[in-house]
Amino acid sequence: MGESVAQCINLAHHLLVSTYYNIQSDHEDSLYTVLQELDQKFSVIDLIVSNMENYHSKAKKILEAQKDYSKTSDALRNKIVIGKYTHHVNFHNRLVFLEFMLTSSYFSIGLSKKHIERLWEIYVVDRLFNYDQVYFLEWVSPRRAEIGNEPIFPMSIQKVSFFFNEILCSKRKLDCENLTPEGFKCFEAFFKALNQHEDKFKVNKIDN
Repeated sequence: MGESVAQCINLAHHLLVSTYYNIQSDHEDSLYTVLQELDQKFSVIDLIVSNMENYHSKAKKILEAQKDYSKTSDALRNKIVIGKYTHHVNFHNRLVFLEFMLTSSYFSIGLSKKHIERLWEIYVVDRLFNYDQVYFLEWVSPRRAEIGNEPIFPMSIQKVSFFFNEILCSKRKLDCENLTPEGFKCFEAFFKALNQHEDKFKVNKIDN
């Protein structure tokens, strides 16, 4: 049960972006309508996060029972732990689909504070592999829009403030003494983006 989640996520993602009209209207075949109906029926974000936790819990038990398990093992990370797909594929596909749902310009579905804390717990605090943390910190960090210089977040600006102040600035949730380069880049990116959004300073775009 649940062994084909990674494949189903890929299929659902493909169907959503290729089958429905990319318009924000109440038309029955619009992406807006479909995402709205999915969220109302399944609470999509909570469903995805809960599935991430379920996979993490099962994979952790299996991995910790193996003598060669190490969080630094890239080889083990690229082996099948549960089901038919490698840990890397299971991990990657879930985050890609979650980002699609969160950043869709056609229907606003957001992460709650609790969702953010749950994701931080499984991918940073209790990560199965060190690279999972690296990937997640890159995933959660703000991106630059292709047009303009405004940052794009995988969460609302209100949650950005919560994430920065309650997680990145918390000694209990971020190990500042043993901060990784990726952790520092994430902290720096949120610091700049949040202060830029609040007009406390401007970040100039430098052309190479």
